[in-house]
This record gives sequence, C-alpha cells and structure tokens, in this order.
Amino acid sequence: MSRKRKQGVKLWQRRAGGKTGFAQLYYDLLDSDAFHDLTARQKMLYVYSVRESHGRAAAENGADERLFYMNKALRSERHHLYATSDKRGFERDMAALIEHGLVDCVISGYKNRERNLYRLSARWHNWGSPSFSMPDDVLTTHMRLQRAKDTESI
Repeated sequence: MSRKRKQGVKLWQRRAGGKTGFAQLYYDLLDSDAFHDLTARQKMLYVYSVRESHGRAAAENGADERLFYMNKALRSERHHLYATSDKRGFERDMAALIEHGLVDCVISGYKNRERNLYRLSARWHNWGSPSFSMPDDVLTTHMRLQRAKDTESI
C-alpha cells in the first residue's frame, strides 16, 4: 500500500521559506449575506482576526481556539489596517463585525485600560433572519455607550 504524498505549498500561496501558518476561511462564510454586507476594510479586519485566533489569547484564557486580542499594536503596526491615531475607525469596524455576528466581545477592558478579548462567533449563520440576536453581553463598552446615547436621543 502506498502512502499519500503530501502536497507542497504552491508558489502563489506563500514565499519560499516563509511562515507556515494560514487562515482558514470557508466558502459558506465568504458567500454569506453577513460577510457580503461588510466593507472591504471590515472584511480585512475579520481575516486578521482569524489569523490572531489560536494565539496568545487562547493560551492565556483556557485554550479556546476562537479567542483573540486586537490591540493598537496589532491593528496598526503589525497588520497595517489602521493609522495609529484611527481608534474610531477600528471601533466602528469591530462593531460591524459584532453586529453581523462574526465576532463577540468576551471581555471589555475599557474601564481598567486593558485590552479587549474577542471571540470568533457563529451568530452570522442567522444574520438577516428573525432568529438572529445580538445579546448585550457580546457588545463592547463603546457599543453599549453608543446604544445608550441613541436611546436617550429618541
């Protein structure tokens, strides 16, 4: 019986001698209405969020492979998604990911000036249907404050 030959990585997939990690995105997600409704930058933020999962946050918080941090150093210096001073753009885009059911905020570090802990979510399966829900415990502190401000103005 012959052994299966391991397929090599194609040249168009990565550089020779480059990092071996990859971000796994399924067609169901990419073809979903929730993902199509996002802007290009929000989609890239999601891709980098998937990349950051399985990392330090998972190791520090019980080995849940869906957990990740996305602090200023990661989003601006390492991934070059936002300018260092563009906190508002990041908050808006992360809020969109939460509102579409792709990400949940597990711990908001706003009060203690700590980093937020996020988790990749499967709530996007029901996005756009009556069964979709966005519980208060998955919101960031920024989103809760904005929601309170919006209800006061009505």
